[in-house]
Amino acid sequence: MRLVHEAGLVRVRECRHGLMAYLRSDEHVGRSLDVYGEWAEAEVELLSAFLKPGDVVVDVGANHGTHSLAFAKKVGPSGALLAFEPQRVVHQLLCANLMLNGVLHARALHAAVGAEPGALLVPDIDYAATGNFGGVGLGGWQEGESVPVLTLDGFALPSLAVLKLDVEGMEALVLRGAAQTVTRCQPVLYVENNQPAGAPEVVEQLLRADYSLHWHFSPFFRAANFAGVRENVFGPTVDANMLCLPRRLAGVGAPFLSVEGPNDTAAKALSRGR
Repeated sequence: MRLVHEAGLVRVRECRHGLMAYLRSDEHVGRSLDVYGEWAEAEVELLSAFLKPGDVVVDVGANHGTHSLAFAKKVGPSGALLAFEPQRVVHQLLCANLMLNGVLHARALHAAVGAEPGALLVPDIDYAATGNFGGVGLGGWQEGESVPVLTLDGFALPSLAVLKLDVEGMEALVLRGAAQTVTRCQPVLYVENNQPAGAPEVVEQLLRADYSLHWHFSPFFRAANFAGVRENVFGPTVDANMLCLPRRLAGVGAPFLSVEGPNDTAAKALSRGR
């Protein structure tokens, strides 16, 4: 897994889905790319199975673009990718990774997504200090860079195959602003669910939209990683997400644990699965 370039905090490495520029100070995404040449590949594999050439896919909270790059390659030039990342520095990495791999059928927006158009403040972040830059929550900050908030419904997408949300507690707001799109297009949804405080509203929204909800736990470490590294530097850590399927695909969720209502949690599901 060749290191192609290094400049300050940024490294460029040959990874599973192509060249990836990343922050070496990022303790999750950056570290995983640095050691394993991939990040959350279980999520990429799962969602890529629902995509085909010509599809439209939306990645909200795209971060470095690990998922965006894989999705863009799967839908091909006849398809389209819409990716959102509100952190300016991380958004620049997202753009770099799309361009490094010749992806021209993507729009990478420096914006957040919410229930209605507006703006919010993204806090100033010291990227030179080690941190989890994919876990920065937004909303309620009094200082920072003003970033536009857009709604997915505002794009009037003609079709949508997959919608991925990784927005650190803003999932309910994003879904409110995407209600028309979800009803019209019936995409597969992949929604992070690791914050119990806001989870009930998200689950209720999706159940009202007639989706079946299934837990999907994405391990930080995979033995079959791109670099072939056997050491697990992350331990047993997993990300808790929901695979949300429209009625036409409900049977696909059979191998996964069902989300048992608004008060179900990742901890409860993991206990049931043991």
